[in-house]
Amino acid sequence: MKPQTPDFLEKGRAIFSRAAFAGDLGIRLKDLGPGWCESALRERLRCRATVLRKGKTLIVAESEVFAERDGDSKLVSKAMVTLVLVPAAAR
Repeated sequence: MKPQTPDFLEKGRAIFSRAAFAGDLGIRLKDLGPGWCESALRERLRCRATVLRKGKTLIVAESEVFAERDGDSKLVSKAMVTLVLVPAAAR
């Protein structure tokens, strides 16, 4: 998947930093690329989210959460979601 804009990294990091849930829970963005991101909660939980299919109005994505302890990683949660793109209201 190719980035739609040359500054997608900066925009992606800015969006994540403004997400209230991330700050409230202490979740931090670890890495970001076209169609995926990886975040972490302290050093115990790591989440990898990936866009599986992007259409004009629907996006199908999955995320996997891993618990990490003593160098081992165990899958503890997995989700597949369908997202609907809603045009921003005219201001």
